[in-house]
Amino acid sequence: MKISNKLRDKRILSALVVTIAILICVITALSLMLPSWLSYKEYYDAAVAEREEQKRLNALPLELLGISAELADGVTYYDNGRAHPETEDFSVTAHFTEKGKAFDEKLRA
Repeated sequence: MKISNKLRDKRILSALVVTIAILICVITALSLMLPSWLSYKEYYDAAVAEREEQKRLNALPLELLGISAELADGVTYYDNGRAHPETEDFSVTAHFTEKGKAFDEKLRA
């Protein structure tokens, strides 16, 4: 009976050693792979979000935000207390936004 108990103890011990070795391998593999996967997942999610944002921006129309007129440099608006505006005296600028980007365009007099 002692021999059978010794064999049984050896089997239990060897099974325990194998189980612990497998657990160590799994934990090591996960500790190496998980950080890499998490950084990839973060990069992938950011790339998908950027693509969706570009689709949204490309769908935006050309939009006129406003028009501004300013007196050109060195031009006097009044002459003898009376206004004498001329077309060349003003600088007219149109303000637009297209696809999420604002820009200005100088218009003719």
